Amino acid sequence: MFLRKLIKALRYCRLPRLDQDAKILAACYNNQDPPRGEDLSSYDEAPLEWKILHFGRQARKGIFCPKLRDALLRIVEHKEIPVPKSDAAVIEISWILMSQKHWPGLFSLLGELELAQFERVPYHLKDFYFLAFVRLQTTRIVEGMQKEAFLVDAASVLARLKKTCVRDEGRQRQEIYQALINHMAGLHEEARMVLCSAPWTLPFLGQFESIRSIHAPVFVQKADQTPPFKIHSQPGGSAALVSVDEVYFKRYFQRFLRVFEEHNSGEALHLHCIGFDPTSVLEETKTRVRIGYSVDRRPLACLSQRDRYGYYAISRYLYLPHYLEIYDEIMVLDIDGRVLQNIAVIGESRPDAEVIIGGKLLTKNRCLFRLPWEALPANAMFFSKTPGARDFARYVSSYLEACLNSVSDTNSLWYSDQNALFYAWLDTRKHVQFRHFSAPPFKQAMSWKLFEGHAGKSRFMG
Repeated sequence: MFLRKLIKALRYCRLPRLDQDAKILAACYNNQDPPRGEDLSSYDEAPLEWKILHFGRQARKGIFCPKLRDALLRIVEHKEIPVPKSDAAVIEISWILMSQKHWPGLFSLLGELELAQFERVPYHLKDFYFLAFVRLQTTRIVEGMQKEAFLVDAASVLARLKKTCVRDEGRQRQEIYQALINHMAGLHEEARMVLCSAPWTLPFLGQFESIRSIHAPVFVQKADQTPPFKIHSQPGGSAALVSVDEVYFKRYFQRFLRVFEEHNSGEALHLHCIGFDPTSVLEETKTRVRIGYSVDRRPLACLSQRDRYGYYAISRYLYLPHYLEIYDEIMVLDIDGRVLQNIAVIGESRPDAEVIIGGKLLTKNRCLFRLPWEALPANAMFFSKTPGARDFARYVSSYLEACLNSVSDTNSLWYSDQNALFYAWLDTRKHVQFRHFSAPPFKQAMSWKLFEGHAGKSRFMG
């Protein structure tokens, strides 16, 4: 018995050593692909810090530990988790909680760290603490009220961050946090000037990369009637516009088309294809939908893989002004979701609208707002063929060109489409008629948990 206990103790006495470079952590815990394998042990007798670091070690290999994950979350949910002693375990459990979107646990853990340790851990854990606070304000933000109570709670969070952000870089981060709170409280222009001036030396990860695509008001380019690619289409009528790379095309096109056709027989679906020609597949596709397509051969080799994903998302809005010259009205969509209505009927339901948007941005008497890159969802937006819609589309396109022209190792395209939509709304709202959808037109499976994203989408699409 003694020998058995000794063997078990020796097994766990050495903590796993992990490379916790920020880029490695981001790649590990943002992994949406199915796991390569599973480790089904629960490691009940192992010390907490060993469990945390072992989960991280396995996750870096693409191996999922569901029982260990559940055990860690139970400890967090029952508030039984002692603050880990080592910085390595604090960093790892923070990323685990982040990957599971466990905002209460993440906020509580980082809120209980001693100030000296909180100051010592990497910058992105301060970002996590701030983001967890924002996520816990979701009810207030959706309702758009309780501004004063929000500001009181935010002041407490900012005060704690101020005590741990004491170096020059920390003080610059403090200014970013304050600007984001100001934005959420409705001071959009004041916050924008701080955010678009964020020092290029200030590192960001995840959602905070979106700050790099916040710009001052842009110069709107003149309409160019000649796109840099050939557009294959049957002009006129109502059209859905999606942008897609070859991987997403193979994964989702047939599923998307099947659901789209249920409500939109006779309407158009236009595929903005990045880096591949879909002709052979489309020739074999039997459908009552009018399918058009374009092949975008813009060189992307200079972009990081993450920024290429960003380009796949922004390209539909980047070239939207050209498509508005061809179709009567356009519904911009993601290809990995379900269209719930006929797109022509959507336009008819809001005859006074030039642009129809999702979210709750236009709610009357709203005094609390989402973060800039979350305020206007890019996955569903309707454009009529009116002067106001064209002006808005040109502004969005010009904004995205500015993002592309400034992309670098420190400036990202991540979420730039949603930043472009929000700030274009801010700069054109006085002369463009915006309205909300009268009913949800589009639905997606939005699980971004570790190892779950793509599998969840595929199950949802059918």
